[in-house]
Amino acid sequence: MTEERWDGAERRNMNHCDSHLEMVKSVAIIETTIVSLDKRINGSLTSIEKHMEQGGQWRIAIIGVSVTLLIQLGGFIIFASKQGKQIEVNTKRLDTAEETMKGWYSAESTISLNQARLDRVQTSFEKLCERVAVLERVSYGFQNFMTSKKK
Repeated sequence: MTEERWDGAERRNMNHCDSHLEMVKSVAIIETTIVSLDKRINGSLTSIEKHMEQGGQWRIAIIGVSVTLLIQLGGFIIFASKQGKQIEVNTKRLDTAEETMKGWYSAESTISLNQARLDRVQTSFEKLCERVAVLERVSYGFQNFMTSKKK
């Protein structure tokens, strides 16, 4: 057995067939592939674990932004409903004011119409007064004429 050993290692038969050599190469390639996959998988798993451990901050940020958006949406809905109610109140007030103004305008038009009638009556009265004055002068002149004839 000492002849078959070589520096403490067993001497192997170096005359292998081709199919055996191909199989040895395939096994070596498979081992290398498995080792590299193991490194990639374990590295990926490690990075995933690290991501999960450090992911609390961005989760809190996403939850905070979501809550903020919900609060803003609720505020907008409340604001819109209050604004709708205020619009209804203001519309009623505007309708009341318009009706009052229509009454004022109709009163103003009535007043202006009455003023025009009053101006016409006053003009007619002034003309009548002028005629009366003329008639008084004529009557005074006639009376003077008649009294002078009697004398």
